[in-house]
Amino acid sequence: VTIANSGSRDNPMGFCAKGHVSDMRAAVVSTLATRDLRLALRNLGVDASAAQAASVLSRYDADGSGTLDFAEFASLATDLAKVLRPAGHVPDSPAPRGVSTPATVDLSTGSAPWRLARTCGKFAAGPAPTTQGHPAWCKTAGASWLGDTAWPPGDATFELRFDIASPEAAELELPYSVDNAIQSVLLNGRTLSFGSGRGSFKTFGGGMLIRAPAGQGLFAPGENVLQVTIANSG
Repeated sequence: VTIANSGSRDNPMGFCAKGHVSDMRAAVVSTLATRDLRLALRNLGVDASAAQAASVLSRYDADGSGTLDFAEFASLATDLAKVLRPAGHVPDSPAPRGVSTPATVDLSTGSAPWRLARTCGKFAAGPAPTTQGHPAWCKTAGASWLGDTAWPPGDATFELRFDIASPEAAELELPYSVDNAIQSVLLNGRTLSFGSGRGSFKTFGGGMLIRAPAGQGLFAPGENVLQVTIANSG
């Protein structure tokens, strides 16, 4: 996060964000349509026709999405186990091969290892300073404000490094609040959208959202670097 602070005196500067990046390693099978469900049922010892699989999907599709997510499939597998395990037809592991929940990486300020890239006045480069914040700043459970109520004039750069195993399927959503306004957001040097960029620091999220959609080549295997540039006019 790079923050431009052009004030002529110390003044409040802050950035608060709460969100995560999802590494959807099992994106193809983390939601199951009828064809996938037939394969999953076969792994559980049940040879179902397309019509039977469609009927099962309809019964366990609690949210009406037309597919079974991991929780919905787990409910189906549990019910099948009750019926079939006594007869020895269900394997010990009820989940089909390849099914897993998405891995997530917490990006929230105050818990993720955000860093101040270079020294700004009394604030040394290293772990990003957190603050109780200005009385007017919003309070968000699970996230802290980076910055200070008396930040020196000049730019500040906050950055966050995190690892991704499956970059082709990863996606990022990071709602935020800011004093004063975001100038730009970069992920591995590429520009991300960040919504309105200028919103009331009394509110959180809404139009203020940093996004990196899946399938656009934004993520790298292994280490990724997120940087946000914030203009602080004092």
